[in-house]
Amino acid sequence: MTEGEKAVALETVQWVEEKYGVSFLTCGRRRMFLPVNIPVIERRLDGVMRAIRLVLPKLFGYSYDDLFVKRSRKREVVLLRDCCYEILTRLAVCPDLRIAEAFGLNHATIYHARTSLRGWLDVKDPVATNTFNMFYNAVVEALDSGDSAVSVGN
Repeated sequence: MTEGEKAVALETVQWVEEKYGVSFLTCGRRRMFLPVNIPVIERRLDGVMRAIRLVLPKLFGYSYDDLFVKRSRKREVVLLRDCCYEILTRLAVCPDLRIAEAFGLNHATIYHARTSLRGWLDVKDPVATNTFNMFYNAVVEALDSGDSAVSVGN
């Protein structure tokens, strides 16, 4: 890339940053953009976990301990556990490794559970799809309600 091309590329990046309110981050030879003024809701892992603990017994009649302490292999318990991992990944916006550390598990366990659930969702299994959608929507509602028991904190 010549100096003239670099200057044009830099002007273009600056124009995009000003017009769309995004910031560019250079990582090696690649440029990635990070939203600056686009509203993004960040929910911390502990806040989403509180919402799950609140919603789980109301919707499905299982406690947190039934899913994560007893480690039952019943199909419905495994499905709910997989849903929890997927919900945490989507709403807490954190990697499998961080979720695994929170539960004292290996990150591959979380990855396998989420992959398994996505397989059921991809083939549109009615039980898995309905369970996940109901659970996900209830957790989002609990987070959005502003309930002090579920507030995400600082």
